[in-house]
Amino acid sequence: MTLFHEDWWLQAASDGAVETITVNWGGADVASLSFTRKERPFGIRSLVMPPYTRTLGPVLNLPPSMPAPRCANLRRAVREIMLALPRHDHFTMRLDCEDDAAFAFSLAGCSIGQQFTFRVAADADPARLMQQVDRSTARLIRAARRRLALHEHTDFDRFVDVAYRHYPAERNSHDFQALRRLFAACSQRRQATILCLSDAQGHDVASVLLVWGHGVLYYLVPHRDRERSGGDANALLLWSAMEFALSRGLAFDVDGYHSVGTASFLSSFGFPRRIRHVVTHCSLRGLILKALHGWWENRRTRDLRPDPLCGIQMGNARLPQRIAQEKRPEPRER
Repeated sequence: MTLFHEDWWLQAASDGAVETITVNWGGADVASLSFTRKERPFGIRSLVMPPYTRTLGPVLNLPPSMPAPRCANLRRAVREIMLALPRHDHFTMRLDCEDDAAFAFSLAGCSIGQQFTFRVAADADPARLMQQVDRSTARLIRAARRRLALHEHTDFDRFVDVAYRHYPAERNSHDFQALRRLFAACSQRRQATILCLSDAQGHDVASVLLVWGHGVLYYLVPHRDRERSGGDANALLLWSAMEFALSRGLAFDVDGYHSVGTASFLSSFGFPRRIRHVVTHCSLRGLILKALHGWWENRRTRDLRPDPLCGIQMGNARLPQRIAQEKRPEPRER
C-alpha cells in the first residue's frame, strides 16, 4: 500500500468521483480496487487512476499462507476484481514498484507493460551518492548552489506562479484545482511541502511540490521559470529534494519521466532504476481506437529529437524512416 491508495488522497484527487470494488470471501474483504470513470469521444468508457495518482493497484488482505497458496489466492482475487469491473473499453493501472500483482493481472487477460522510475533507499548516504553522479551534473549542482538559495514553503499560489512562468495558461495542462485539493489534504496531515530556488533578486526560478507517505517521498510536480533558470537549477532542485527525503528517513522517488531527454537527465544522477508495471485491458473497440491513437501520435512526434546518448531513435522517430532517409553511397563505376 502506498500514499496513493489512501482514501483521502483518492477523494481529493478525484473530487469525490472515485469508485471502489471489493472482493469478499466468507464475509471478509480480501481485496479492493479503486478507479475513476472517464467518458471519451465516440462513447468510449475508460477506467483510470485519478489525476496525480502516480501508482495504484489492488489493496490486499489475503489470508496468511505459504508462498504457493498465496500466489493462487492472489490470482483468484485479481480475477474476481476484473470480473467485477464495470463494462469498459479501456482499463489502465500503473502498479507500484513493490506491487507483485502484475503476474496475476496477466493471467486474468490483461496486457502488462513497463515504465521506469528512479528510487533512492531511505538509508542511502548522500556523500556516497554524489560520487556516483555524472561529473557534468555534479558541476551543475555546485554551480547552482553558488547562485541560488533553497527555500521551503507552503504557499500554493506562489508555486502556481512559477508554474505559469514555465508554461503559460494557454499551454499549461495541469489541473491546479485538483493539485490544490491534494496539497491541502496532504498539508493537513503534514505530508507535503514545496521546495523552491530563488536568485539574488529574490525571484523564484524553480519549484517542486513534494508529497510523502508510507515511507516514500515523491517528486510530484516540478516547475521552473524558463527565463531565469537553467539546467543547473533543475539539477540542484532534484538533489535538494533527495536530501530532504533522506533527512526525514524517507525513500526518494523521482516519480518517472515523460521524455527521452528527461530520462537521460535523470540517469546522470546514478540513482537506482525501478520498474513500474502498467496493466491495461481493452475491448475490441478500445483496441482499434488505441491503435489509431498510436498511429496518430507517431505522425505527430516523428520529428522530435532522439536520445543523444543512444544510437537508435526511440519512439520519437521511426528507425526504418531514419535508415531510409540516410544517403546511401553511390556504387563505384568499374
